[in-house]
Amino acid sequence: MNSKYCNKCSMKENISNIDIFNIINRIINNSSEPNEIYTKINNINIPFNKWLEFNEDGYNIFQWYAWFISTNIKKNTYLKPKVYAFFQKVFSDYGIKSIFNKDQIKQIINYGTLYDSKHTLLYHLVRYCENPNDAYYKRLYKLLIDNQAIQLTQEQLTTISNINTEEENLPNGLKIYINDITNKYKYIERLIIDNITTNYVDYKFDKCVKCNVIINFIKEIPKIIEYAKTNNYVVLLNMIWVAYYQRKLLNQLFDKYYLIIDSKSDLNKIHSRHSHILDIYTDNLIN
Repeated sequence: MNSKYCNKCSMKENISNIDIFNIINRIINNSSEPNEIYTKINNINIPFNKWLEFNEDGYNIFQWYAWFISTNIKKNTYLKPKVYAFFQKVFSDYGIKSIFNKDQIKQIINYGTLYDSKHTLLYHLVRYCENPNDAYYKRLYKLLIDNQAIQLTQEQLTTISNINTEEENLPNGLKIYINDITNKYKYIERLIIDNITTNYVDYKFDKCVKCNVIINFIKEIPKIIEYAKTNNYVVLLNMIWVAYYQRKLLNQLFDKYYLIIDSKSDLNKIHSRHSHILDIYTDNLIN
């Protein structure tokens, strides 16, 4: 990737996973009925390889929307028929012509995540299922099977069952605490960016030359810490320490509870990512 551009603007064909998500999201939210969704999606002209690109968490657009069908979030229930209409146009259902050919459909269905080639669309759907009796879950499951999805092995089904059982056993208070801490460190890091932009104008973030967004905040952390130390900017340093302690507290919770989860679990991937970022803070603040 050209280091002068963010992920979005560095795309050769100038469209990213987030762009596609935003396009589909607008179609789903702004359409009143399935036929309107079919028509709008039919008018999309996106290169096939772009549909398979991953977001920062390692999932493509189809896996994200499969998660949406699998979960049982009440406030979003009314959108499920629209999300399913999207999948009807993707996989061809009840005579609805797909925007993809048969080989592309098979590739979409059996495409893994960035981290696990066996974590297919069907695996993703089953992994996050909160209500196996949900009508749209059952319909999407059947649609994937009808389109030659690779069946899950007994080992995969057992792994999913074990992960779900252990995650369900995590205390509800812990989950709320984790969300609270996550919101706090994100708020502080946004505050750091705003504070530097307003009060420390001689510090220059590496920004995309096209859209002017910060390319990678994690890579900025060592430079920001060095800048604050060198110039003895106490207020900025204090904010950095607050962000560090919030991330450290979050990681301690991961250390204590999430290591009981199978190592292939998404929770442990999150744990690993947070550990890496905490190490960056620690190496530059303390060492």
